[in-house]
Amino acid sequence: MKSCSPRYYLLLIAHIILLMYVSPALAGVCSRMPADIDDAHVILEQGLAPETLAMIDAMESEDDMIKFHFGLGTGIRNCWGLWSGSEFQKYLVELGFRHPDDMSGTILDTFWRKRHGKTFDIQDYVAHYAAYWKEAEKAEEEEKVRVEAVKQRIRSMMMGLQLESRDATKIRMPDRAYNSERARQLAPYAGGVFISVRNSAWRKEGDFATEGYFFNPATEKIHRVLTPEIAETNSVVAIGRTAWFTGVTEGRSILLGLRDDTRLHIPLPQDGPPPSLGLSGDKLLAVYPHAVYQLEESRWKLLYAGDVLLPKPGPPPELHGNVLYIRDEGKHENNKRLWLLEIGQKPKLVSLDKDVGLVGWHGPRWENSYSYAVAEDGDLWACVGGGVSRCSLLRRSENGRYSLAIINNSTVFDNNLFGSEESDQGLTVTAVKILPNGEMALAGESGLFRLKKDRIIQDFSFTNTRQKIPLEERNTVFHWNWYPSKLMRLEDGSYLTSGAFGGIYLLAKKDEEGWRLQPLDEELGDPLFW
Repeated sequence: MKSCSPRYYLLLIAHIILLMYVSPALAGVCSRMPADIDDAHVILEQGLAPETLAMIDAMESEDDMIKFHFGLGTGIRNCWGLWSGSEFQKYLVELGFRHPDDMSGTILDTFWRKRHGKTFDIQDYVAHYAAYWKEAEKAEEEEKVRVEAVKQRIRSMMMGLQLESRDATKIRMPDRAYNSERARQLAPYAGGVFISVRNSAWRKEGDFATEGYFFNPATEKIHRVLTPEIAETNSVVAIGRTAWFTGVTEGRSILLGLRDDTRLHIPLPQDGPPPSLGLSGDKLLAVYPHAVYQLEESRWKLLYAGDVLLPKPGPPPELHGNVLYIRDEGKHENNKRLWLLEIGQKPKLVSLDKDVGLVGWHGPRWENSYSYAVAEDGDLWACVGGGVSRCSLLRRSENGRYSLAIINNSTVFDNNLFGSEESDQGLTVTAVKILPNGEMALAGESGLFRLKKDRIIQDFSFTNTRQKIPLEERNTVFHWNWYPSKLMRLEDGSYLTSGAFGGIYLLAKKDEEGWRLQPLDEELGDPLFW
């Protein structure tokens, strides 16, 4: 027996496939209205296609019938009037059922039992769903209490910043040809910018790598970087004058550092697959699923080892003080969580959305974090939300206290945990960067901003950041949205920025054209062999 829950929707793809099997049989199932549960079983037995009955007979448990919640289940709910007050629906209500999903679920579960020669008591199902709804109503009341407490806390967390946007330079983003490269680090290196790029597709969770690219300011070209020592790159990071690469050659994990004209070959601290590379100030980190090491000149120092499985990072993890920040790549590109690993005698791993203690079903929804930065004073600044929800900017001080610079695209909290059109100021901030002068650069689909003391100043306003990229070979379009997640200001005052879902741009002032966004990843330069 299954109640309707969010996990149903995780099976949506399987359900769509099942539609191919059950849709032709719906005409037979919908041929007449059942009189009772037993009659419903008769109609199913007579109306379902033989291959559908064979699928049901092969199922090991009635729990597997959840796969028919869509398709066959939808057909039952619609053609037997479970939503519209049919006589059959009234009969089920008299038995004690209250929701059409529960009714169709019971019909399908008991049909499996009938096909498998197992008895059932319909009142067991009635009692199960009654208990479910009682618990759901209790949870709903508790959620209302939580929401009011969260609203009160958020009001006390607001930093009271002011937005200035009257003099913003308007820039239209060029139409994109395709999705392209996704940068996870932008770092000054060798007179240009070293770029850690996450490969754009993977087959299963965690099956991705980051590869090295280089931006040459003189030619305004991006080049992929190749090294003879590593056949298959796993992770890259640039720290000061050194670019680090780890990967596999002939089944052996290798770590390579490139510093000026020197090639550094340093044994890794563990055997097996190569680690993800991170940084602690000017030092290299090797982050394994259950351990973290720091490179001290040519020797490794163990910082953490434990049973807790560390998430695989997309951007290079950063150690500040005793906290290691790890931003994962989410599930199917959703909910890219920021994790905090407190290193010490009692190590603790917690996601930012859990640590802040405000996130819940009815808001706010801060599970996703595209970008973060840690200031010299140890304060963490994290962009949260984005995608289907509005954007917020959190500050976490070294003592663990949180405050809010932006909530739901606004510097003002309107008492709505999801925000509103009326209060939306367009602060769709998804990227944050601490500048050398202590100011903070912020970027989002709506523009580029600076946070200076108690003001957010909008310098640039972006348009055409939501595009439909034609996919001619598929006769369709790709819905591409610009969510910048990495940002770097160059010495000449221009900016390099990259989107979480692709797109690396140079924001620069061209004398004859003024400021413009120039895509760098749609036409790469020749590979560089370092």
